[in-house]
Amino acid sequence: MMTHETQSGMRAAGGGLFGGRTRGSAAIRFVFAAFWIFASEIIAGIATANMGSVGHEFFYRTVWLVLLLVGFWGMGRTMDAQQHPIREMGLMRREGFVQEWSLGLATGWGLMVLLVLPIMLGGKLDLTFWFSSRSITLTLINLLMLAIASLAEEIAFRGYAFQRLRDAVGPTWATLLFAAIFGYLHLRNPYGGWPAVFVTMLAGVMLSVAYLQTRSLWMAWGLHFGWNAAMGILFGLPVSGLEFSTIVQAHPSLPVWLTGGLYGPEASVFAPFVVIGGIFLVMRVSHDLHWKYGFDPIVPGGYAMEAAPPPQHAAMEAEAAAKQAALIQIMPVAAPPPPPVIPKPGTGPDFSSEEK
Repeated sequence: MMTHETQSGMRAAGGGLFGGRTRGSAAIRFVFAAFWIFASEIIAGIATANMGSVGHEFFYRTVWLVLLLVGFWGMGRTMDAQQHPIREMGLMRREGFVQEWSLGLATGWGLMVLLVLPIMLGGKLDLTFWFSSRSITLTLINLLMLAIASLAEEIAFRGYAFQRLRDAVGPTWATLLFAAIFGYLHLRNPYGGWPAVFVTMLAGVMLSVAYLQTRSLWMAWGLHFGWNAAMGILFGLPVSGLEFSTIVQAHPSLPVWLTGGLYGPEASVFAPFVVIGGIFLVMRVSHDLHWKYGFDPIVPGGYAMEAAPPPQHAAMEAEAAAKQAALIQIMPVAAPPPPPVIPKPGTGPDFSSEEK
């Protein structure tokens, strides 16, 4: 995939246009974020327009990623008063985040293998291998580019903008709207069409589910990268109509309904079924992560219960505090007399026998 029910604990209104936690303020922040997604992509395209064809895609994706991170960091700081906007967007270094990314990677790779398998079994996929220092270099560059591109798209379509829309209209509508945008933008890709757009929309739902299950971008990024890398690097197939020079080169033959033609296997008739199955698979493999991270924190609502004391009571407390406390004697002034000394037996004066 390459492209050229509201939080129940929303806080009460307050804090101004951007500082509040209302649906309206979240919707306004989403508009700003959506504008930046498209503006940053245009700026990245202009900045890398004169670069050579070999490194153009790599630098274009890198510049776009940087612009997205900087823009959303600024929005998180100014509009949401976030201390760590990149972390709160879903790129936090929490326990097991590498395993989350790896789980997404393995899931995306497995789904693509499942999609390509019928094409291979049908004998409609011819593979050739190109081993040279240049092919190895290009493979590594394209692998890195796919990692950067998938991260940029996850930040754009599952990051700050998606999360603000989720706050405004709920996760279901936010998922459907961003899936529609994600699929529609693929019409610009070479050899694309509405069947491929439909599959890409389903893939957008799958990636949004990965975020909502884990409340982070790690699994969604790994899933996106694993899908693209398996398609473009492992099998050498076109990725949404874009071709890459790698060690493996695939040459799918007719019929197009089986192979997807020059657009790639995402236009195959099997693709919708694989992606729909992938949605349920993502929910299954992220079950434990969902129980650990997938719930919004409980935010107290209603009215403050700390009622002010009555004015008479406050006046009495102030009057009592102003008065000087009286001295109270709890010990006698003079020390008590010592107790009488009682002589011990046999220690008294001696008396003679005559004095009786």
